[in-house]
Amino acid sequence: MAHDTFARLGRVRCRVTLACGAETDAVGPEDLGLLAERLPGGRVEVLEGIGHFGPLEDPDAVAASVATAMIDLGDTAPA
Repeated sequence: MAHDTFARLGRVRCRVTLACGAETDAVGPEDLGLLAERLPGGRVEVLEGIGHFGPLEDPDAVAASVATAMIDLGDTAPA
């Protein structure tokens, strides 16, 4: 934690999707919500039925989530 990354989250100018599994015991929706609040274009997606190792547990669901986030990006920056 010897960096100032978290202090600079407000400077990010692209849309960001933070995702986690609903069954995670690591970084969960509440944690991601705190980060998303600091990102001008941040949003949280919780993937049902998977845990911390979501890409290994349900690669199709994670791939669909990534594809949807990329489509939702469009060409605009956050307000």
